[in-house]
Parts: sequence; C-alpha cells; structure tokens
Amino acid sequence: MPKLVELTLSQIIAGLRKGVFSSRELTQAFLARIDRLESQLHAYITLTPALALAQAEHAD
Repeated sequence: MPKLVELTLSQIIAGLRKGVFSSRELTQAFLARIDRLESQLHAYITLTPALALAQAEHAD
C-alpha cells in the first residue's frame, strides 16, 4: 500500500470507511510531511497541529 500522503481521495475515503487507518493516523502522516517540507516551501502562515489532531480524533 502506498504511503498515506500518496493516496488518492477515493483511496483515503475507502481506507477510512474500512478501518484500514484512522483519521488521526492520516492527520499525523500529513503533519509529518508538512514538518519535513515546510522549511523549503513556506506554504503555511499558521499551523495548528494540536487542533488538527483533536478534530481528527473527534472524526474517528
């Protein structure tokens, strides 16, 4: 299976519905990617990882 951050939206939806991974795991994967790349891309003004993780847990 590809890395979570490489999945298509259809694959993400299917994976969440089947319980292959959780919203929290998905969010953690994207936050890790942002952490790795943000110093090069400067794509975000404000990051709120704690809020993102709390919302992901609520979605699960």
